[in-house]
Amino acid sequence: MSEQEQIPWGEDEGLGEAWFTESAAICNATSAQKIMAACLHAGWTATASARRAGYAGSEDGIRQAGHRASHSTAVVALLGMAHSVSGVGPTGHAEMPELKGILSRVARSGDTNSRLRACETLVKIHQHELEREREHPAEMDIRAEIAEIAKLSPELAKSYAESKGIKWGSDDE
Repeated sequence: MSEQEQIPWGEDEGLGEAWFTESAAICNATSAQKIMAACLHAGWTATASARRAGYAGSEDGIRQAGHRASHSTAVVALLGMAHSVSGVGPTGHAEMPELKGILSRVARSGDTNSRLRACETLVKIHQHELEREREHPAEMDIRAEIAEIAKLSPELAKSYAESKGIKWGSDDE
């Protein structure tokens, strides 16, 4: 990726540099964070986004700076705002599979109290999901249908799910 590569401001999605500048002011984001958010929204890696945003240092230093910046309050807020306007890109929020993964890691490796709380939370999530399946069986049927479609074509399954207003991604397949 060359230093001269254009910043992907998301014009095709109704965003643009002016939108990012205005939104960055609302989020108290720096210029570098604004560029980070635009690049992350376009699907770039945190390292490539950090490099384009002007972070300097060794490759490892840029990677670390990219990770920190991509999790900063301002960048996460910008990503969420961009997603709400465009309907695409990362939301800036942790999704349920990611949260379950974090809780599972804590349940396996945290101190005793943390492990117990993580296990209790995972059980509550599981109970809630079972209750939801009982109360809304049609919604669960559509997920099974999408899973079957995903066996043939993950892209088609994702498109079909989006048309039904259901989030579907690699964690669901």
